[in-house]
Amino acid sequence: MGGKTSKGEASERKEAMPPLNVSILNMSGEEVFKRELMPTMTLLGLKKALAEEVGGTSVALKLIRGSETLQPDLMPLGEMLEGDTELTFIRVNVRRVRFQSLAWRGGRADSYNDGCGLSSAARAGDTLRNAKDETSWVMHVLAEGVKFESESQPGLFICNAEDGTGKLLEGNGQREVFREIPALNGEEDSVTLESLAQPGYYLCHCNGTIYFHSLDRRMQYSDTIFRNDASWRLQDYD
Repeated sequence: MGGKTSKGEASERKEAMPPLNVSILNMSGEEVFKRELMPTMTLLGLKKALAEEVGGTSVALKLIRGSETLQPDLMPLGEMLEGDTELTFIRVNVRRVRFQSLAWRGGRADSYNDGCGLSSAARAGDTLRNAKDETSWVMHVLAEGVKFESESQPGLFICNAEDGTGKLLEGNGQREVFREIPALNGEEDSVTLESLAQPGYYLCHCNGTIYFHSLDRRMQYSDTIFRNDASWRLQDYD
C-alpha cells in the first residue's frame, strides 16, 4: 500500500531530477542567458542569476514561457520546467506584491508561512502594522531603488517617518524609496530594504509595528531576531 511522501523523500526526488537546460531571450529574440540549472533552484534564484548577466535588479524581471508568466518566485524550477526550455524576459516597472517575514514566538523563529506581513490596511498618517493579511502593495521599480504604494490609498507610500516608525504618507523622493540589499538573515529568497533617506536603517517589524532601525539601535532582544525582522519575502500577488 502506498503512503504519503515525506518531505525528505520529496527533496531526494527533486535532487534526483536531471538538470534543466535553460536559455533566455530578450524581446528582440537575442539569447542573453544559457545555463544548465539544478531543478531545486527557485524562480527567484534564476532571476537573480539573469540580473547579473543583463544588469538591473531581479525585482524588475519577469520571465515568460510562450504566453505564460512564470510565478511564484519561490517555486523550484523543477516544478515549472523540464528538459530544454526557452524563456523570454521583460523588464517591468510595476508589480503587485505582498510582504512576508518571520515571527518570533516562544523563543524560536517560526516559518514564513506562520510569520508576519506588512498590512496595507491603513489610512494617511497611520503607523503601519505587521499583520499578515491578504492586502497587497504596488511596487514601483525606480533607477535609485523601489517604493511601495498603497492600493487602497493611491499616492501614499510606505515611508520612513521622522519618529523611526513606518507610516503611510506622501513621498518626497527620499523617505519612500528603498535600496534592495541581500537579506540580513542570509535567506537567499528574501531581501532587506534599506532606507534611501537614512542609509543603514532598515524596514523591519517589532511587536506588531513597522519601524526603521539600524543594528546598533535595534529594539529586539538579539541581533539574530533583528536580522529576521528586517528580512522580507516579496511575493507576487497577481
